[in-house]
Amino acid sequence: MTLPDGTGQLTRTRRARTKNVAGWLVITLVFAWLVIVGLGRATRPIPFEGGGEMPGWLLPAFFLLFEAIALGMLLWSAIGREEWLLGPNHLEVRRSIAGKMWTRPYADAALEVTASLQPARPVA
Repeated sequence: MTLPDGTGQLTRTRRARTKNVAGWLVITLVFAWLVIVGLGRATRPIPFEGGGEMPGWLLPAFFLLFEAIALGMLLWSAIGREEWLLGPNHLEVRRSIAGKMWTRPYADAALEVTASLQPARPVA
């Protein structure tokens, strides 16, 4: 979209944001399920094939780390916003989440936009 001052504005469409939210929701639910299953085994040590064992709480703790990352990405996809303002010799990236906004301006740089099309199926 072009603004009145000639600056171009790029934002993600609602459809793209919805797809991101759906994807991160699935990933979040999978890791939540793995944490719950791991908590069921947390009191029992996990044996190794060659001998030795791992504490049972280590498995849910491992998955909890990824659950926290996935939850953060889900929240960013759901309520975070990003827009790019493009003008002559100027790029400004605006990000906002929950009413807090921060801006990062760029100047005196080159921006190259490339696109490539790939066939829908392999060429025989």
